[in-house]
Amino acid sequence: MLSKFFGNTAAGLKKENATFKVLLYAMVVTNFLLTIVALNKESIQTITPPTLVEQAWVDENSASDSYTEAWAMYVALVLGNVTPGTAEMIQKIMDPLLSPDIYQAFVNLLQKQVGEIRRDRVSLKFEPRKITKEPGKPNLFYVSGRSTMEGPTGKKEREDRTYVVEIRIKRYKPIIEFVETYKGGPRTEIVQSRLDRAEENKDRRRQERERERAQ
Repeated sequence: MLSKFFGNTAAGLKKENATFKVLLYAMVVTNFLLTIVALNKESIQTITPPTLVEQAWVDENSASDSYTEAWAMYVALVLGNVTPGTAEMIQKIMDPLLSPDIYQAFVNLLQKQVGEIRRDRVSLKFEPRKITKEPGKPNLFYVSGRSTMEGPTGKKEREDRTYVVEIRIKRYKPIIEFVETYKGGPRTEIVQSRLDRAEENKDRRRQERERERAQ
């Protein structure tokens, strides 16, 4: 009876061992396949960029809207808030963000403006109030707000100002491919088209008046 019991147990163990080997092999194959998938899949990172108070995601060549908007806001704040003492720091902040296509032109213009700020001893302050995305262009942003320039005497000059920033993600990094600033509100393509038509109508009326006076 005892030998029969051990005999049955040994047979059962052999059977279970064979089953275990099959399962183990299946697990090894599965883990191998999962590893291959993981290595070929672009990793997604959750980070908190400057000016962002909520979590955002970014992968190799794309990011959440909140992430790119936060970087556009950050660029506008850096360029819009300058004092003679902090002017030289701007290039150090912007250097790693600039696309090679605009780098030299941007640096040349920035150095010129920094020189003027230091020479005239003026301070710039920018308070963003709205960020607008260009329809159909998810990477192009208009950061508009109130700009204040204060001279050494304390006199302040205020105006509405907009910073236009185009941000793209390349290898997990935000890259600035376009940046400009101008007085007034955001000139999206629709707004700019209206302004262009208004200017054309103005020129046409001026030319008509000139022809009438010439007759």
